[in-house]
Amino acid sequence: AGYIKYLYTYGHLPDFDPREQFQFYHPPLHHILAAIWVKFNQILGEPIEQCWKNIQVLTLFYSSACMILMYRILKELDFKGPGLLLSLLVFSFHPYFIFLAGSVNNDTLAILFMMLAILYTIRWSKSPTFRNIVPLALAFGLGMSTKLSVAYLAPATALVFLWKWVRT
Repeated sequence: AGYIKYLYTYGHLPDFDPREQFQFYHPPLHHILAAIWVKFNQILGEPIEQCWKNIQVLTLFYSSACMILMYRILKELDFKGPGLLLSLLVFSFHPYFIFLAGSVNNDTLAILFMMLAILYTIRWSKSPTFRNIVPLALAFGLGMSTKLSVAYLAPATALVFLWKWVRT
């Protein structure tokens, strides 16, 4: 919240050693989006206290988008019928996603980009086209601009690329 407030107040990235205050060392994408969201809510006439609470709307949106991406991932993996429904229910009602939907940190957006990377890795493995690799690259780039732990998917994606290269 301190990072978002700094961006909202000063309109630029921290110009001091970010290790000295709060968690200003995180990549800034989520925090920039949240600061813009607060300003947008303020323009709409919301009281400033409500504007800060409305950051949870962003994380709720990210969490909801994760549900849609999970459905698409399961469909790409040819899940059908009860297997699809049960998997989606377990994912959708997992307490962690309910918790993240009400948070104000960057975890939910990072998970969203990770799921997008997984989806496009699967799609690329089935059809290695430019149309599938560009969203994959964007998912990694935007994900890394949100939280560096998105990079943990890179070795798995590299193995899929290597497997596809060896097979062809």
